[in-house]
Amino acid sequence: MGFYSLVATLYISIGKRLIDLAKRRIGPAFQPEYISLGSGLATFVLFSLSGFQLPHYLNIVFPFYAVLTAQFLVGLNPTNLRKWASWQTVIGFLLIIVMAALLWLVQPAGLGTALGWVLTITVLLFVLFRQNNLLSLMGRMVGVMLVIATSLNLFLYPPFCVIRRVWQRLSMRIHNRR
Repeated sequence: MGFYSLVATLYISIGKRLIDLAKRRIGPAFQPEYISLGSGLATFVLFSLSGFQLPHYLNIVFPFYAVLTAQFLVGLNPTNLRKWASWQTVIGFLLIIVMAALLWLVQPAGLGTALGWVLTITVLLFVLFRQNNLLSLMGRMVGVMLVIATSLNLFLYPPFCVIRRVWQRLSMRIHNRR
């Protein structure tokens, strides 16, 4: 969920690379991001078409796509970077609001601690990374990912695991009565 803020960047960077490749704007110099593009797309297609589809199989494409995303962000001019950083900040802030709403809806044990955690890290993010440059953008997005991952793992997954175990035991009892 935390990576959603950078998904648009990934899609745009892949699209831009494919358009450049189709228009043959490759140039005479060797460009390593095309290796990342080819490797990432080939691996993604291979695992998507495979009969053995487990979610962690796609973890191998993250480094390839990270290179493409970083190359796109570094290539932005300062005006577009400021606009991009502003939109990414809005998306990140909305993701934090969604996480706080989920915490409020689920009401896990330690709800006050969870909401305090989200609020504290959010305030720190916007105090420490308030410029609209690339470093601040990355700091804010990593912070959003930290808030989401920590909130999910510490506060939301434990109640869901307990509920899942209860349903499993109940279904086993019902199944064993037959």
